[in-house]
Amino acid sequence: MSSIQKAGRFIVMLWGAPAAGKTTVARSLLRELRRRRGLMLPHLSTDQLNRAILGEDFVGDVREALYDGLIAMAGNILGAGGGVLLDGTFLYPEMRERIRNLARERRAVLVSVQVACTLSTRRQRNAQRPDAERVPEAWLERAHYRAMAGRFHGDLVLDTETLSTEEAVEKILELMSWRLERGNRFPALIRQVMPGKTYCAGL
Repeated sequence: MSSIQKAGRFIVMLWGAPAAGKTTVARSLLRELRRRRGLMLPHLSTDQLNRAILGEDFVGDVREALYDGLIAMAGNILGAGGGVLLDGTFLYPEMRERIRNLARERRAVLVSVQVACTLSTRRQRNAQRPDAERVPEAWLERAHYRAMAGRFHGDLVLDTETLSTEEAVEKILELMSWRLERGNRFPALIRQVMPGKTYCAGL
């Protein structure tokens, strides 16, 4: 039995600026976990919560409350002894720290993955979105540089411009196995150090 199959409490957090491919990677990861490991992992997405509550509207104050709700639901899932996949921007360090604190409180393993791409690719992908899902250009650029500033705050940076979705999922699965075997003792296991290249330590 693999470390993923026998895992108890854990969080996989996919984060980063919009239009990098977080939800695409999340859905593929869920399919692979179900196909290979028979693992049904709850998927909590801030975008899904936003659509369920506000439709296609975006309200800043309510958006902050959505993160509160997502973290509360994640805590309940961990309290029941399971794992959870979080999918959201989590651009501010204090938001990511809340997830780290949740992992510590629930004695859960945390796998932190930033999903990234260049600003030009982000703009192209954003332009291809339906009007209701398109992010304003000014915010997209600010979010991109905020994500870049936090690129060494997680275990893994996935460059979706150079990696296929399948390759990205494989890297997450490798990291999940490594982390679940060793716990949270070893920070920053995998970091992207150059565009298109990934440095893997200990894997």
